Amino acid sequence: KSRFLRKKSNRQMLVALQRKRYSNTDAVICMLKVEHKVWLGLYRNLLLCDIETMEPVCVLSSHTDKIDCMILVGDFIWSGSSDKTIRVWSKEGLFLKMIQGHQSRIFSLLQVNSDQIWSASWDRNIIIWDTKDYKFLGKFTEPQVITDAISCLVKVESQNGKSQVWS
Repeated sequence: KSRFLRKKSNRQMLVALQRKRYSNTDAVICMLKVEHKVWLGLYRNLLLCDIETMEPVCVLSSHTDKIDCMILVGDFIWSGSSDKTIRVWSKEGLFLKMIQGHQSRIFSLLQVNSDQIWSASWDRNIIIWDTKDYKFLGKFTEPQVITDAISCLVKVESQNGKSQVWS
């Protein structure tokens, strides 16, 4: 077992977080390890915890609904939410940018290359974002092909060196 799981169970941690009023839900929805912290995606809040002590370092409150996914992009953390937005944060927890473009919940974020992040949503769209200026670069939307929410993206490298993104 990992040290994280040996110290406290998910339930024990949630009870501790709820007592401190960091979370009003029964779930840590997503997690991301960044250097010596673990970022926890909760309902409306991101909670940064020290890896060694498991104590909260800070609470980030910018989203207005549950945080469904996070990804580390260079020195920045991108969080996707059911509030239909992506938020960009510094590793220290400073809010930098809100990105909008989806019409529904954002379930997945994927760094396809150094210049692009793809976001997948309940709205059945995949949007491509520039990692440097956070601008909209394009959208995949095929109503005849995509008939349900896109809940996950993964980049697959074949043996011949070609990449594909699966959803």
